[in-house]
Amino acid sequence: MKGRQGRLAALAALLPVSTAWGQEPATLQEVRQSLGELKSQVEAMSESQQGSSADVLGLKRLKVTGYLQARYESHADRPADAVVPPAAADKQDSFSIRRGRIKFTYAANPTSQFVLYPDMSTKDGVTLKEAYVKLTEPWSGRGINLIMGQQNWFFGREIERTSSAREFPERARVFGKTVFDGERDKGARVEVPDLPVEGLNVKLGLFNGNGIKPPQTFDNDKFKLWMGRVAYSLGWLDLGISQEYDRRFATRADGSAGTVLKKHAGADAFLYYELPVLGGGSFGGEYMLGQGVQNPAARQTRNEGWFLAEVQNLGGSFQAAARYDVFDADRDAGGDVIRTTTLAAHYFWDDNVRITLAWENPVTEDPGEVRDNTTTLQVQYKF
Repeated sequence: MKGRQGRLAALAALLPVSTAWGQEPATLQEVRQSLGELKSQVEAMSESQQGSSADVLGLKRLKVTGYLQARYESHADRPADAVVPPAAADKQDSFSIRRGRIKFTYAANPTSQFVLYPDMSTKDGVTLKEAYVKLTEPWSGRGINLIMGQQNWFFGREIERTSSAREFPERARVFGKTVFDGERDKGARVEVPDLPVEGLNVKLGLFNGNGIKPPQTFDNDKFKLWMGRVAYSLGWLDLGISQEYDRRFATRADGSAGTVLKKHAGADAFLYYELPVLGGGSFGGEYMLGQGVQNPAARQTRNEGWFLAEVQNLGGSFQAAARYDVFDADRDAGGDVIRTTTLAAHYFWDDNVRITLAWENPVTEDPGEVRDNTTTLQVQYKF
């Protein structure tokens, strides 16, 4: 800017000698007028540059990420001439947008953060997955966080892990649409990292307990869901234990309605390794035991579930994964255990695109249950 002003001043200094080009000499008043006009132009350019700098700084504070999952599902055990009503829960062979999400994260300074995370792929239109404020205390040097708003539950590893990174099209049944339906809730949690030793992470939270499924917006009782998790990472091994406790109004196991307990304990362990030529891989699983489900209309029972999963990279562009999960919705009854085998193969088209081919085979103890072997082809773009 100083260089531009200098050049303009030099140009203005030449005005009095304009007679060298055969023009009439400029008066002092004309020179002053020209200098005033040049000064106004310089000040306008300076203000514009300051405004542009502020805009650039604002954009640097805003981080936008997201992903889209375009999917085709084939259900091999359903007849081709069957028509499923739109309101039915079952699906037929179809193309769909499984997830279409954009995450906005704005951090004006290192001690505060704002997150807004909508999903634009649901049958209800645009829905809000997450919206919270994150505060990081600056005094201890530990980076203790307070997160308040609509956010992920943190029971185990499977629930909190983003769908864009997970190796299987859907979560294991034990952590899916029964016990932790929706995977999120409104509440507040405190995260304490690396305390008292490096690699140790402690989370404590208090939530409404209703999840985010409509029509619930506010809590419908005075009870609150308490959740805690302690995790420890060695780099090559991750260990964790989780606990939740809640009281809520729902349907009891005997069919009557009233206050019931929803409480679960869980443990998880994952081992990470590196194989020559092939590349990195992981093996691990989770276990959960307790009672109660997320949906108040469902019958509250004692339930149990676990899964084991193996993931192996095959060079730089391919990945194979296998998972076996077991879910017993009612330990006091028979015939309701679901054992599901899921196989998946991934091809990383480039840094943003992952193509997945997966096959899921659920098997129940009930001989009259209709099997639903599902083949999924999915293309995901993540940025």
